[in-house]
Order: sequence, then structure tokens, then C-alpha cells
Amino acid sequence: MDYCKVIVHGRLTKDPEIRYTPGGTAVASFTVAVNRKFRKGNSGEAIEAVTFLPIRTFGKSAEHAGQYLAKGRPVLVDGELRSSEWTDKESGQNRSMLYVAAQKIIYLGKGNGNGQSAPQEEATDTADADVPF
Repeated sequence: MDYCKVIVHGRLTKDPEIRYTPGGTAVASFTVAVNRKFRKGNSGEAIEAVTFLPIRTFGKSAEHAGQYLAKGRPVLVDGELRSSEWTDKESGQNRSMLYVAAQKIIYLGKGNGNGQSAPQEEATDTADADVPF
């Protein structure tokens, strides 16, 4: 059996988008920006770079993400790397993307501004993780 584990710490770039599968399972999609600094070559010049990682979570965890997460909120995501493939409806071209299927989300920082404090940790059931979008 192969194994792939991803741990991401960063901030949401916008509010989560919540959708539902035909079977009624909630799916939350959001992007986390991960900032890093490094020194360039022999010059030692400090460089800042940002990596944007798409995240998906499912079921109750998706519903909680929609309720408690908002743009700018720091999170720690523990999950696995997955790929998604589809045919673009407009161009008819095959498309693909990599994303992190969250198995656990730890809400960091303050709540989303609506007066609700978030749970400290949210586990995700990945049984429904093979979603067609």
C-alpha cells in the first residue's frame, strides 16, 4: 500500500465554497496561501514566495468549514494529495488538478467575525472523498 501525507499551515485566500453532491454530502473547497522565505544563491538576497494550495473537505467537516472559516483565517490542514480530472464544458479539453483532501483541520486564530468561536480541531471522514467535481 502506498502512502501520501500532506500538512499545510497557511491562511485562507477567500471564504470557503460549499457544494453538495447528488447524494447530499457537503463538500467545501478553499485555497490556503503558504508563505515562505529563502535566500537566493550566493548573493544571499532574501526572497518571499507564496504557494497557493487548493483544499477540499467533506461531510460535517465541510459544513463546519463553511460556518467557521473565512478569508484570512489561519488553519493547519492534515490530509493527503489527490488528483481530479474532468472535461472542460466550454472547450472540451481534458483538465486535471492536484488538491489536498483534508482529513483534519485545526482552526487557528480568532473566529470568523460572526461571534462564533470555532472548534479547535475538526476530523474529516474521507469515505465520500471521491467527488466528481
